[in-house]
Amino acid sequence: GEKILTNTHTKGLCIKTDNSGHLISSGVFRDTADFNPFPGTHTLSSPGANHGYLHKICQCRVKGKIYHDLDQNCTLGSYELGIPHQLAVIQPGGIIVETNAEGNWVADSLPPGNYTITPDTTPSWTSTCFLPQAFTVVQPNSISRGPNSGLYNLNSCPHPQVSIASGIARTCRPVNYYVQVCNAVYANVIIPASGLVVELDTLITPDSASLPFTVLTGNRLQFSLDSILPGHCFNFWIAGTTSCSVSRRQTICATATLFPIDSCVLDTIPGLQQPGFSVCTSPWDNSHLVVSGTCNLHNSYFVITNQGYLGIGNMQCYSPVRLYVDGLFHSLDSVILNYGDSDTIAIPPDRRTWRIEADQHPLHPGNSNPSFTIENCGSTGTWTPGHVNDHPHDDSDPHISITCNTINGSFDPNDKTGYPTGVSANHFIQPNGRLEYIVRFQNTGNDTAFLVVIRDTLDTDLDIFSLTNGVSSHPNTFRMYGPRVLEWTFSNILLPDSGTNEPLSHGFVTYSVNQNADLPEGTLITNSAAIYFDFNAPVITNQTSHEINYFLNTVGRESDIHEPKFASKIYPNPFHSEFTLDMGLNNEPVEVTIFNSMGEEIQRNQVRNSSLFTFSIQGSSGLYFVKVSRGNGTEVLKALKL
Repeated sequence: GEKILTNTHTKGLCIKTDNSGHLISSGVFRDTADFNPFPGTHTLSSPGANHGYLHKICQCRVKGKIYHDLDQNCTLGSYELGIPHQLAVIQPGGIIVETNAEGNWVADSLPPGNYTITPDTTPSWTSTCFLPQAFTVVQPNSISRGPNSGLYNLNSCPHPQVSIASGIARTCRPVNYYVQVCNAVYANVIIPASGLVVELDTLITPDSASLPFTVLTGNRLQFSLDSILPGHCFNFWIAGTTSCSVSRRQTICATATLFPIDSCVLDTIPGLQQPGFSVCTSPWDNSHLVVSGTCNLHNSYFVITNQGYLGIGNMQCYSPVRLYVDGLFHSLDSVILNYGDSDTIAIPPDRRTWRIEADQHPLHPGNSNPSFTIENCGSTGTWTPGHVNDHPHDDSDPHISITCNTINGSFDPNDKTGYPTGVSANHFIQPNGRLEYIVRFQNTGNDTAFLVVIRDTLDTDLDIFSLTNGVSSHPNTFRMYGPRVLEWTFSNILLPDSGTNEPLSHGFVTYSVNQNADLPEGTLITNSAAIYFDFNAPVITNQTSHEINYFLNTVGRESDIHEPKFASKIYPNPFHSEFTLDMGLNNEPVEVTIFNSMGEEIQRNQVRNSSLFTFSIQGSSGLYFVKVSRGNGTEVLKALKL
């Protein structure tokens, strides 16, 4: 008569019996306290009275399989193996399921109804079944069979994923860097024995590592790695000490680079070209740009060098070069260099944070976007810390990872940060980029923590299928489930409390994810995480926030990028020679300024008592920015001339 429900990590078996103990039905339930990660036993007394309650919480478990469809016929053969750690989304509800080591997925608590499931096919899978696949849940309190999904990988290539990160960094104190090198589960070729070079900031002295290394010039350490099978990872750590001369809130960086890299690893999709430059239609000219910088009290400068192939690496097209000051766009230039040549750009040693970016040839293999940043350089002027991470680092290629940490004094021990951090207090970022997150935690209690669980629900404006779990401070198990929930479980972590061992009381997890494509201007991307220490209530981190802004590379004042949301529209867009600006109900004077892609003003008009105004653009084809200034704010729109 008494029913015992055992909950292990929010899942349990629900049993309905009669008063004689005979089984009537069973099913799987998800505990109503879904965010309690701790095992426990729930006793439901009063025989018979609980039958209705059981009917409410017992709902259907659906099972299916995602497999490697070798004969590409959308039928699971006895010789075809499941694909582990593969994601799929069930609609309605946006429910994420992940396959286990055998390729099986399970979805709990689906009420009766019609559903579809769509497996993730990025970046190199091809579905052999028509997507999405439909299924129906008819009988509650039962186990149903969902679709089997066949995938086929046409790309024989390893897929490295390199990640480097560290915990809190403080002046004159130890700092540990953690490195992870994985071969993605969708790879079908091993990463052969290879090398990895970690370049530490010159303000970090390397002391030891969990793996033998060779010291190279430039504070670089070289490690030898064994072969890595698809779906497997290799982890190690580097212990160092931060210089006692480093300033509080100064930024220190580290880069991890895997070599050699098969050419198939690098993206061959043509890169975007800066609007306003002549379209580069030539094949890749074998050029390769790198940027560097030098800081001294009287003569600071950036250097752009073409390190392409000898004899055949001369640039055939001009490359855009952008300068930023304290995160804000400053100016646009360009270079065209023969192999081995360099161009130097002098900057004032005014302590501000200067950044340079140079674009590779559009058909340059991979996604390299060379950049270099100089901060707090010089003896005059005012330094505003925290701008090194405003923009993305040059680590879009999968075999490179860059981390930059700010030297901290006091800090919140349980926090979350998204990189790039974005420009201004609004954390403006450009669309179609990748975000990297780190969630830090510390045991500030009075005893050892045995279990730590982190949960993070992913913003709907981020592409969950592109998510890559990165390096972490301690071994853990990671999964994705439900409506975009990410979960890291550190079992038996034995994390000492801060009063007993402060340096070892810290930990972190990292992950990276793409934005959804072409997010609209003004889209807000927010995230926070919940951290559970043993049986204590969760610690909720701060909320990260990023706002999509299309105007970052054309303005030089922060006031120009704070854009209230109005109802103005441009049509037609794209246009040939004229477009109409619809400003909605306009009963106030409006100033309309048009800039070309170089940030140069080409028109300025005062519009009074009119909601429609037509503009004629005589300039070249490309992207134009239309700035609409009203009494209570400014908005910026884009117009593309064909």
